[in-house]
Amino acid sequence: MKKKERHQNNNNNNNNKNKKGREREEYMFLQHGGTSLIKLTSVVSCYCRSSSYSCYYHHLHHFKRGGGGYRGGGGRRMYSSSSPTAITKAKKQQPKEDKTEGGGGGEYNPEKTAIVDGKKYRKCACAIVFNDSGSHVLVGERAGKSGSWNLPQGGMEPKETTAEAATRELYEETGISLDSSKNKKNIQVELLSVLENDDAYAYSAGGWLEKKGLAGQRLEFAVFRCKTSADPMEFVNLEGLDGEPAEFTQMKWMSLDECVESVWEAKKKAYEKMRVNVEPIVRKHFY
Repeated sequence: MKKKERHQNNNNNNNNKNKKGREREEYMFLQHGGTSLIKLTSVVSCYCRSSSYSCYYHHLHHFKRGGGGYRGGGGRRMYSSSSPTAITKAKKQQPKEDKTEGGGGGEYNPEKTAIVDGKKYRKCACAIVFNDSGSHVLVGERAGKSGSWNLPQGGMEPKETTAEAATRELYEETGISLDSSKNKKNIQVELLSVLENDDAYAYSAGGWLEKKGLAGQRLEFAVFRCKTSADPMEFVNLEGLDGEPAEFTQMKWMSLDECVESVWEAKKKAYEKMRVNVEPIVRKHFY
């Protein structure tokens, strides 16, 4: 074989090997406070500053769970692609907040906080969804916390009203929208009222909140009416929508009293105060 032909064949073989290598590579992006770009090879380089191998197995564990993020937090999803365009897009996307256990460092956005007794609390919108008769409210069992039930809730964004944030969280966590055309079985839901903010709705919580310099969360409640008393599992979507991880494993109707008794102990006083303050709204719209 001529020297020129051998050289050409060697180039072709190298190109084929490189192509196969590229096809085997997979990039996953874990958006937690704008950090972590992971290349899945035998040794990885990660912006989270942990050692290469521990970082790889740490983040891959959460990816295998479906891209849902960390328990107790609600991290961003992972993205998988070998496309430069997808890589650039994933880098540019920013999470609404850092909910990882580590907190990612830095101060929590002050526009998303409330001051109670001189302490900073994360503003958290909560949806009280009554059934058609007003006798029960919609509650969910928290993912990874069997036996712990609460109302749909989540952190508020800057300039969001309580009603806007509660409506958004209700959709993200349960798939229930005020637009009945988006709901399973065209279930109709309406916003009835918003409870006046009350410092008694604040409760202490540690974890990533503490690492962000927050004393806990202060709930803000919006009240809805779901025009059915059917089993919620027939019309909810618990997969986690709009890029959010699944929050609940199941949902059901509970009386307000049962709801208060079933909630996490730290939230109980806030729920007890809510039960008192929501009573006039219940009487106005249901009795």
